Amino acid sequence: MTRPIGRNALATRVRTQADIAGIADQRMRLWVGATALLQVMRTAVLEGALPAFYVKGGFALELRFREHARASQDIDLVVPIDMPSIVDTFRAALADRSWDGFTFRVKGDVHEREHVMQVSVQAEYLGGPWCSLIIELGSGEIEDSELVEAFSLQPFGLRDPDHVPCLNRFAQIAQKLHAVSDPSPRNMRYRDLVDIYLLDFMLERDDARLRVHIEGTFARRGQHPWPSPIEIQPAWREPLARMLADMGLEITVYQMHNYVVELIARMLRIEMATNFEYVFMVLEGFPQVPDVRSTAIKYDNRYDNFVRMTSQEGYRLAHLLQYPSVNQTSAMLAVLERPRPEPG
Repeated sequence: MTRPIGRNALATRVRTQADIAGIADQRMRLWVGATALLQVMRTAVLEGALPAFYVKGGFALELRFREHARASQDIDLVVPIDMPSIVDTFRAALADRSWDGFTFRVKGDVHEREHVMQVSVQAEYLGGPWCSLIIELGSGEIEDSELVEAFSLQPFGLRDPDHVPCLNRFAQIAQKLHAVSDPSPRNMRYRDLVDIYLLDFMLERDDARLRVHIEGTFARRGQHPWPSPIEIQPAWREPLARMLADMGLEITVYQMHNYVVELIARMLRIEMATNFEYVFMVLEGFPQVPDVRSTAIKYDNRYDNFVRMTSQEGYRLAHLLQYPSVNQTSAMLAVLERPRPEPG
């Protein structure tokens, strides 16, 4: 076996590669440490200490897009293990295993968050501290995974790792679309707009598969209907614009929003005029057939919004379609359009 590169030499190569990529040294250091961690986990799977795993969330995007993705604060891992034993199983999978001079151990307290257990992992290289990784462990099935090329470690004098199982891109778009369309006034998931754009624009498309994942995700979670309108909240504009600039994406907030709206239209097989902007709205109906003295549409908040937008905000009804849900038959999908304002 080839002798590992020294700690100082590895740190020097990290700085060099970070300068080439135009990112911070610490981010490059985390990429190296995280890649080695995932290789240790793969070894644990092969040796039967871990049933399987896949990566989701922001770090899965970093694996796909490298410096073109936003820097993630943690690594989301899904393991098909019940939550009460997931941390102990993860801890045992890391114990007494190494890869190219890297070893790992869970340190500090375990923090229980919504649907995940958060742990801090100390990465060491040749017995000395390398970096600290925040890991979020979630329980789940892994049939939605696909292999993604790992971060190459050849420029650092290390062996190249194997491909990494990640949440497939269609499921990831579906989950992020559900999150960003949450109508809660406290919704601050504007970062998901950028992730949706990258996943849909930069990777190979398959609208049929994507449509299945989107409809399934919205039906399973049952929190708000598909499709739900996506509006740029006032609190999103400044951080989203800053984020796009920091990532070097030559696209405005307005263009980003329009791209995601057009993605929804693709899923609904609706052709959109280039000089119009669109809003999708679900109008709920009554289950019984109306007679001449009644209406088929419920007078609720969504109907009030429909009236306001068509009477006061310059929108017109472009399409009225059957609501695309297997669980809701007494509803219609209203597609509103109005001339797109001049960018300013």
